[in-house]
Amino acid sequence: MRLNMYHAIVRRKVAALFAAVSAGNARPVLDGLAPRFEHFFLGESALGGRRTSLAATRAWYERLYRLMPDIAFDLRAVQVSGPPWNTLIAVDWIET
Repeated sequence: MRLNMYHAIVRRKVAALFAAVSAGNARPVLDGLAPRFEHFFLGESALGGRRTSLAATRAWYERLYRLMPDIAFDLRAVQVSGPPWNTLIAVDWIET
């Protein structure tokens, strides 16, 4: 039962992060990054590529908002599995 509660908390946190990004506020995402992380966006576009520093990821979000100032995410599903030390999250969304 405790794992179900943990998964529910993670789902709410993920939904709040997407809501913040949709509102033009990437700060909660940036503030939540671990000291070592990888931010990866697929594709050969202005947004594609890999970032491993806070400065580069902040610049990516700034570029995202310049290119798509009204971006919004409609979450269809947030799936969470695993314990806190090995959590896997999958998000299905529609972006407008």
